Amino acid sequence: MNNKKFPRFLLICALALAAAYAHGEADATALRLPRLISDHMVLQAGCPAAIWGWAVPGTPVRVVFVPAKGDQESSFEAVADITGCWSGRLPALSVNVTGSLRITAGAGTEKHIQDVIVGEVWLGSGQSNMGFSMGAANVPKEIQEEEKRYADRISPAIRLFNVAREGEDLPRDDVNGEWVVITSHNARHFPAVAWYFAQALHDKLERPVGMIVSSIGGTPIEAWIPADALGKTSVAGAVRERHLKALQGWEPKMADYEAKLAVWQKKYPTPQLQHKYNSTKPPEPYNPKNKGAPSRLYNAMLHGLVPYTITGIIWYQAENNSSRPGEYSELVQTLIKSLRKNWNEELPFYYVEIANFKAPQTVPVEGGFAFIREAQAGALLLPKTGVATAVDLGLADDVHYPNKKPLGRRLAGLALADVYAVTMDDPRSPELAGFQIEGGKARLRFKHTRGLRLNTDSLKGFAIRGGDGLWKWAEGCVEGDEIVVWNKDIPSPVAVRYGWADNPVLSVENGSGLPLRPFRTDPESKE
Repeated sequence: MNNKKFPRFLLICALALAAAYAHGEADATALRLPRLISDHMVLQAGCPAAIWGWAVPGTPVRVVFVPAKGDQESSFEAVADITGCWSGRLPALSVNVTGSLRITAGAGTEKHIQDVIVGEVWLGSGQSNMGFSMGAANVPKEIQEEEKRYADRISPAIRLFNVAREGEDLPRDDVNGEWVVITSHNARHFPAVAWYFAQALHDKLERPVGMIVSSIGGTPIEAWIPADALGKTSVAGAVRERHLKALQGWEPKMADYEAKLAVWQKKYPTPQLQHKYNSTKPPEPYNPKNKGAPSRLYNAMLHGLVPYTITGIIWYQAENNSSRPGEYSELVQTLIKSLRKNWNEELPFYYVEIANFKAPQTVPVEGGFAFIREAQAGALLLPKTGVATAVDLGLADDVHYPNKKPLGRRLAGLALADVYAVTMDDPRSPELAGFQIEGGKARLRFKHTRGLRLNTDSLKGFAIRGGDGLWKWAEGCVEGDEIVVWNKDIPSPVAVRYGWADNPVLSVENGSGLPLRPFRTDPESKE
């Protein structure tokens, strides 16, 4: 939870200060604050909380946290450096304290930040399923109403900073967005995974929770990785080559797109008409400002969040990299390491194993999303990481499935056990720990079992193959925390797979009801 490092934002502070002058924002001290330091903000409890901003070089700055109930004030002093940047940390604040910030630059300029609360702060990032809101059209109305009632009951304890969705060529020193106190009037706008994650933390810890959500749909992981870190990966050349190839002929394509867009906007000028005729705007062709371009989302939507003090990160992304699973393990590790370099080398990072989607599995082995799920697990090679699977929560016909509550709770379970140590339960899904061949059968060992069991009438979803390379459905049984599988037509099995499909057949869970994660015993295979 300690944030030991400040970001490498000093190189662009001078440009930011110059921009403030250019926009008429500068006075004798030119005091400017990042948008995260604003009304309704949540400060991380229990460790020094970072506060920073910009002023004329050499200006003395004083930051004071003023408790609402007259407790002792906390403060620090700083001086704007040669680039105009100043920063410091408030002494550790007690949880549930409310108050305000008073920030003074020089002798005359003062800013007041109202309705500040001290609690737990987490970052949620990724693509569309991280941004999927409680008010989405496919979320049942009764669930929306239930969450509205909950929001009013606990308000103002859960708050959201939703980062504006945009890209940039170079790292920004700030993001666009604002803190919002969640009530029944705005709960529908809260990203659902983050909402249920925050809800579970609040209910168990009895603390305020602030969620910073930075997400945008249809984006690959390389868009979220800093350029310097991405450039050092073994796949940097392939990423750049794809980017340049996609840019070929972009100018005439954009001209054609803009013409079609103008026609569409004239024909369907309002959201009501667009909905009535089920019409969506023409797809924008790939161009230099495309949201999926390498590092553009990190530059605009993550870099400016640093060094805001957070406890950890939840991450939901991989669908857009599913056609390139061979790259993903290295890229997700690069993402984690780069974010930890900015914030804290021990920052917890929990990711979502992507959900089942597309036609249900009908043959023993299909592949598809199974390969990217396997590649996602590269994150687990790093310490202080964890996975919450969604492989049992999705829909065949909608990648944006509405059932996000179990997923938010699973992610929160990881945090509650690992970070807060408030539960003795193992929050992890069962996963393969090893296997051996015993005659004509394969014996599979698992960890995180807590009483392995079937959730169907018989063992399903397991495939087995012999030396001929042909996969067949396996029979099997649960024996304690192990599973034995076989097929009478395969006297000498060599490999086993489970749930190896886009939308797999599943049948096994642990004692906590968490599903067995898909696996294969032959990871060296290309098929």
